[in-house]
Amino acid sequence: AHGHTFAIVVKEPDGSETSSCAHCHTGNVGGGTPGIIAQFQSEFAALDATAETNVSAAAAAMNGVTDSTVVAELHEAEYNLQYAESDESGGFHNHTYLMALLTDANNKALDLLKQ
Repeated sequence: AHGHTFAIVVKEPDGSETSSCAHCHTGNVGGGTPGIIAQFQSEFAALDATAETNVSAAAAAMNGVTDSTVVAELHEAEYNLQYAESDESGGFHNHTYLMALLTDANNKALDLLKQ
């Protein structure tokens, strides 16, 4: 089982039905709700791919390192990457927070690769 769809239907007082997301998220840039979902997911996918590459490279480069500060930085980068990916919305829910987690994971990995 994975997440949910964005087709959660709300019965309106007049008897009509609307998507609970579209009820509040109208007129977003990029074609309304479906457009903003696609935009957020595209941004997330691009940064996620970059972060995955860099965190994996940092993990390989840090193999055998025993400095506890360096190991802690690597573990934090790995955790933030894993946590962001576990959301299952593809980056739509809590978009700003998920992007911050990926950015942090990527930046930590890049810092580790400079060492």
